[in-house]
Parts: sequence; structure tokens; C-alpha cells
Amino acid sequence: MKPNDPLVSWLMPVYNGEKYLRRAMDSMLGQTYQNFIMIIIIENGCIDNTEAICEEYAKKDKRIRIYYNKENLGVAASLNRGLELCEGKYIARMDAGDVSLPERLEKQVAFMENNLDIGVLGTYCQVIRDSYTCIAEPPIGNDDICAKLIFVNTIMHPSVMLRSGLFKLNNWKYPEGESEDYALWASLISKTKMANLADVLVEYYEHGDNACSVKFPKIRAVSADISRKALFDELNINTSNYPDIYFGWRGYDLLPYDIKKFLVNGAKLLSEIKIANNKLQKFNDKSLNNVLEAQWQQTKCDVRLSSLKLKFDELISEVVDDAMSLFADKKVIIYGTGRYCSNVIDSIKNDEFFSNIIAFCDSDKSKHNTDFFGKKIIVLEQLSNFDYDYILIASPLYEQEIRNMLNSIKIPSQKILTLPSVGEFDFHLKRKKYDKYYAHKNTERKAYLFCTPDYGNLGDHAIAEATYSFFQNQLGFEIAEIPFGQYNICAEITKHHILPSDIVLITGGGFLGSLWFSAEQQARDVIKNYPDNPIIILPQSIFWENTPRWKKECEETQQVYASHGNLTLCARDLATYKLMQELYPTCHLRLIPDMALYMNWNNFFDTDTQRNGALLCLKKDKESILTDENQQYLLDIGKKLCGDAKFCTTVLQVQIFQEERENRLRKKINEFRKAELVVTDRLHGMIFAAIAETPCVVLSALTHKLQATFEWVKHLPYIRFAENIADVKTFASQVLAVEVRKYETARLESYFDELEALIKGL
Repeated sequence: MKPNDPLVSWLMPVYNGEKYLRRAMDSMLGQTYQNFIMIIIIENGCIDNTEAICEEYAKKDKRIRIYYNKENLGVAASLNRGLELCEGKYIARMDAGDVSLPERLEKQVAFMENNLDIGVLGTYCQVIRDSYTCIAEPPIGNDDICAKLIFVNTIMHPSVMLRSGLFKLNNWKYPEGESEDYALWASLISKTKMANLADVLVEYYEHGDNACSVKFPKIRAVSADISRKALFDELNINTSNYPDIYFGWRGYDLLPYDIKKFLVNGAKLLSEIKIANNKLQKFNDKSLNNVLEAQWQQTKCDVRLSSLKLKFDELISEVVDDAMSLFADKKVIIYGTGRYCSNVIDSIKNDEFFSNIIAFCDSDKSKHNTDFFGKKIIVLEQLSNFDYDYILIASPLYEQEIRNMLNSIKIPSQKILTLPSVGEFDFHLKRKKYDKYYAHKNTERKAYLFCTPDYGNLGDHAIAEATYSFFQNQLGFEIAEIPFGQYNICAEITKHHILPSDIVLITGGGFLGSLWFSAEQQARDVIKNYPDNPIIILPQSIFWENTPRWKKECEETQQVYASHGNLTLCARDLATYKLMQELYPTCHLRLIPDMALYMNWNNFFDTDTQRNGALLCLKKDKESILTDENQQYLLDIGKKLCGDAKFCTTVLQVQIFQEERENRLRKKINEFRKAELVVTDRLHGMIFAAIAETPCVVLSALTHKLQATFEWVKHLPYIRFAENIADVKTFASQVLAVEVRKYETARLESYFDELEALIKGL
């Protein structure tokens, strides 16, 4: 190096980074250590102001060097190009969405100068997600970092400083594909030392534009592959017989149907790793043991069995079943009768587990020989008079004290466990309930309805209610729901019961595409999981935003849909139908109205039909295009025409489960029924007004689905669609003047007859 050469090169690839780019670059330039250059790699095809912002900064500071990719290379290839372009002893990574705190370079350079054996150096980071923040504190020393890398990434990529000469000498590169950072660090376990500074030097922002948010399913799968490869490279362990749930980023994994097998195999894997390391000595024993114990705790936590005080290498196979069969045919004494125990027992008193309890034991002498939930409370000295298999400690607060006391009277440790919590029992009670619910009650075909609402959107609940009515009335099918929020619990149980002859359904609505992406991903997952079943996506609207990110996700959906040989898509509007023809030409397509329009809702009406005032049912989510001033204007119109007006919503901020659905819908439909006028930009605000026979003016929202769905009800004289908010007053006066208001389903019967014939023909 020459005396005036920079010691550090910042390296930052950027693609459509306009939203946060200035913030990131200001933080890089505002360092207390200033001997650096900035290498900015701009991906091909940016459609925002990324290029202009970078050029603007480069004109102000000659240390900023901008390089353009002639084609879209992806993150890994861009970083590898950057490694070649960087100068100086150190390379400091940075992402366009994050912030480096002022002392970052100064502290990292000082550490690297004093620790010449360190090739990779990260830091603690403050993770910021909306209003939620936390500190990411990865392990600090090389032994702990390397041991943990065999399961999960332990170095925050935007915080990294690399020793440039070491990377260039050995030609170390980022592997192509997702999780390129984790893949690189894992490949370096035996090649260089790594460290993390215990200082928060980076603000890492989690938002919808992060790669982790956009590509989570892919990143999850790749992280498991990286973990597997690290175990093979370092310890020569072939993990092909173990599922991905044991490896990599264990987030939102579907729990296995066979809990006992999952736990036993988890313990087996960890024991295999420990034995291999004893032989090869690749990892520090203490560091590896800590990592393996943490993995075992995670495995137990995945199935809500954190109360099992078992280390993976002390596994007792007969006690690693799920919480309800954990003590099947076992005689149990519970130690403790306080409030905690009372809450737990009250939650399970109707379950078969309760019959396994032969007595309670308590140190409080005033309770002796009294009853607790119909069982005797005994003293400690009486334990020897009972034939029992386990003693369960019911008080977490005094657990160790009680355990020591029981050990002192020669009760074996393996007979002493902790009473699972209310939450743990609740989880496994749900598993039992779902297992029974999804099983075939007879040999006839069954329909399994995925992605149904257990959230507060009453429009989606109306769709589910009408879907039940359709399958029962038209087809006589037994139908079982897999709620959206319970998918991780239910999906594996469902797979165990679904037969190839059964029909798989994805509920109707408007969640396909980019606006409600988690639901889109769940629908994809269902299609991939059931390649041999006929699948019908019930009437949906689709909306894909026209950005590079969502174009890629749309292509992924196209591939998933095309891979299934018996997939039918139902569009609930003509615009969606045409879009489906363009995007999914290999699928069977049908044009069917929103399922809520199938049903005659008269039996939901209250006898009191007195109408009063106007209802404004308006969106407050990402699909809304109304300003606060617009909403006040509409409120004033409602008050002027009807004497009174109020806002209402079809989306409640509560969970709504299947058993509550009818009552919630009944209440909401009658709220619409008792209004003189409805003004709405909600699709099901329009539908509720239609079925409640209430005059309604409909306004546009962000997507096409509202205006397109209006086509199904436009024949009703008491509903008008206003293209412009200025037309609302005139249209409202017109619909209020309509005297005969009657909603009938006859006009749409032919469409639902077509759906019935389609299902019968599968």
C-alpha cells in the first residue's frame, strides 16, 4: 500500500434502493474514521431514482466510485465483482436499507489492526421493525461463532468487515443463490478466524423490501442446505435422512405429524454430531455442547414441550410424545396445588390426561387430606405408599427447591418432570382436536378448505359461510377448514388424512398476488403439497404490482400453478379472468361470482327493520385511495341526506373462529340492514349492502376488484358505482329514492350450477 492509499473500501450493491439510499450513504460518509473509498455496484434495470442519487453523491465526494452491471447479476455476483474492485486492507459491507453508526469503521479497523488472525469481523446490530426494536447479539469469539454456524448464520452481513488480502489471496467468493452471506461464512469455518464486536454499530431495518421478507420460503430452504453442507464438510455427517426442520433458519416450519419421531430423531442427530466431533475435534467441546443444547431446547420448543427437563443425550424415549400422550397409561402425582397448577388442571380437566392423576402433593399442611379437583392432597412422606410413574412439579417458581427435596428422599431424577404449562397443553389439545376433525368419518370423499379466515375480516368470513352452504346444499360434501393462522399446526395433520380422491380447495377472496403476500405464499404451498389431488381455487381477484420484485414472484406463482396437473382457478370478475388467461394458461379457468353472492341471507335478518342514518364503510388499509378530507366530505353528505351518519368497518381487530362466524356475520349484516344508506369502497361493504337490501353508493379503491365485482350486482336499482367522489351526493339521492329493493340469487344460479358440475366431474 502507498501512504495515501485508502485503508478501507465500503462495498454496497444496490437495486431500486431509492427509498432508504440517502440515509445509508449519509451514514457511510459520516464516519469518525475517514480513510476510505466507496464502491457502489448498481444492478441493471433499476426503475427508481437509485442511479441519480448515487451520481449526485459522487459529484460531491470523489471517494465515491459507481459501477454499473450491464445485466442483472444478483447480489452474490455483484458482491464478487465488488471484491475485485475494492482497494485497501479492509472491505466494509453495507446495504442500502441500513445505517452504520459513526464509530463503526474506527472500532472495526482498530480491532482488525490488533487481531491479525481475524479474517471476518461483524458487530452487534439494532434490529428495527416498524415500532419494534431489539439488539441482535451474535456470539463474539471464533469458537462460539464456528460452532453455531453449522446450524444458523451468526454474523450480520451489513455489519461485516473483511480482510481484503486474505480473500483475494485465497479467491474466496460469495456462493451464488440466496443466503450468500451465510453460505460464505459457513465455508470459512476451518479456513479463517471470525469475531463479532460487542458494540451496536449498525441499525438493521426489517421491512417489506428486505430480501428476507420477499424470499423467505427460498431463504429458509437454502439455509437448511447450507447447514447440511457445513455438517458434511466439517464432520462428514450425511443428513439426507433428516428433514429441513432440524437445520438452518427454523422459522414458521410446519410441525411434523409424528411428534415422538420428531423428538427422537432430533436427539439422535445431535448425538451423532457430538460423537463425530469427539472423534475429529473440529469444534471446541464447550462451544459445540452449548450449541447442541440450544438446538435441543429449540426442538422441544417447536412442539411446545419446553417443560421437559431432558438433555438431548439423556433422552428417555418413552417421555417424548406430545403432551397429551406423554403420560398415557402412566400414573402421575402432581406436586403443588397453587394458582398456577389450578389454571393448568382447569384447562385439561375434561381430557383423558386428568384420569392419570392419582393424587396431588403439597407442602402446605393445611391442605393435607383435603380434595383438589376431586383428588386427594397428600404429604411428602406418603409418596412411598403410592405406585406412580412420574411426579410433575406444578410450580415453576419453586421448581429447583422441590426437585432437591424430592431427590433428598431418594426419588430418581428421571421420575421428576415439570407439569406442562397451560399454553403447552392448549397447543397439544388443539393437535388432538384437529386430528379428529380432519380424519375421515366415513369412506366418502371429503373437501378440505384451506386459507379460511381466523382473523377479523367479515367479508372473508361471509365467503367461508357461503362456501359451507354451497358444499352442503349442492353437493352433500363433508368439508373441513384449515384456517390461515393455524396452518403451521394443521397442514401436517391434514396431509396425514387427505386421500388422493379428496378435493383440495383454496377459499375465495381477494388475497392472491402481491398485496396480501403471506396468503399468496400459503396458497402456493398448498398447491405444491398436494400434487395428486384435484385443487380448486374458489372465486378470487388477483392483483400483481408492476415492479421487478413482484414480477419475479408472479413468475414463481406461474411455475407452481403450471406444475400441478389438475388445478382449476375461479375468477370472481372478468378482469381477473382475463389476467388468469394471460398468466396461467395451463390451468382450468372458470368465471364464478364471489361465493357470498351464492347464499340467500334472509334467515340472518332481525325482525326489527327500522332504518336510520348512513353508514360509511371505508378502507383504512393499503388498498384505500381516500384522504381524510374525502372521508369527512362523505360523512357530511351522509348527515345531510339521512340526518345522521357514522363510520363502520367489515374488518374487526379481533380473531374470529369458525364457531363464532355466524353470530358475527348476523350482527354485521343487520347493521347494514338497519341503515338508510351505505357509502363504501369495500367489496364486501358493497355485497353486505346488496344482500341487506340497503341503498348503496360504491367508490373505487386501489385494485380493480371492486369495480369488476360490481358487475354481478349492477342490476340492483339500489346500488350505484361512482367513478368520481363528486358523484356520490347525486347517486346517493337516486338510490334513496328507489322504493322496491329486493336481493335475489336467481340471476347467478347458472354460474354456481357450473361450479357444481365442475366439482362433480372431478
